Amino acid sequence: MTPLASPVHRIVLVRTIQASLLAGLLHGALRWPLTGPCALGLFFTPTLCLYFVFVFVAPWTWGLPILARLPGRARAVALTFDDGPSPETTPAILDALARARVRATFFVLGEVVERHPDLLRRIVTAGHDIGIHGFGHEPFVLLSWGRVGEEITRTRAAVRGACPEAADLIWMRPPHGFKTLALPFVARRAGCRMVAWLVNARDYRSDDADTITRAVLQAARPGAIILLHDGPCNAATAAALPRILDGLRADGYRCALLD
Repeated sequence: MTPLASPVHRIVLVRTIQASLLAGLLHGALRWPLTGPCALGLFFTPTLCLYFVFVFVAPWTWGLPILARLPGRARAVALTFDDGPSPETTPAILDALARARVRATFFVLGEVVERHPDLLRRIVTAGHDIGIHGFGHEPFVLLSWGRVGEEITRTRAAVRGACPEAADLIWMRPPHGFKTLALPFVARRAGCRMVAWLVNARDYRSDDADTITRAVLQAARPGAIILLHDGPCNAATAAALPRILDGLRADGYRCALLD
């Protein structure tokens, strides 16, 4: 992988350039007595680091209209699945949810829905919620506000083209969970509420069902929104899901939808 192939590296590069330009403008406008790159670095490094944490750490909401946990104090959690639907993984996940009589939210990719409309219809028919994850998987933080709106619109059209009876798509989760200060308001303008998570199973890094199961059960807490994946490479997630559901039930949790 080349250094800029990772979306994280690209985002860091773009934001660092933007922050450096802003620092130069402020320096010229305010005529700070300190000069040179060291002074700018001392001022901007903590601010930049804090902003990067906000961009990349999903549970940080800073009071913005981002749903990272369920409201209330009930001993409930919400299961969410990103990157699908995929014929390799989604059917097994739907079967496990059906056996446990649990409903979840699937954040789908529009281009994948167009390839597998039958799976989208099966998700909706089973009573699960659909959320928007973008048309492709391009990080929204690298797109203009207009492009983000287009991604949401195209995904909404793909979902309704595959399943006209799908409920209004009111949930949106940006690819990778990366965000900006403006993104929740861009989503709201498009008729969505942005969703993050409190528990990340990191199943995209593991092909071991036991590891995924432990990650969820050890981190579960009341109100947690749990991030899982049903992409084509997440067979271990499908294998882990029955054990996750049994473990949550044994710990006294019930699974709820986001609303």
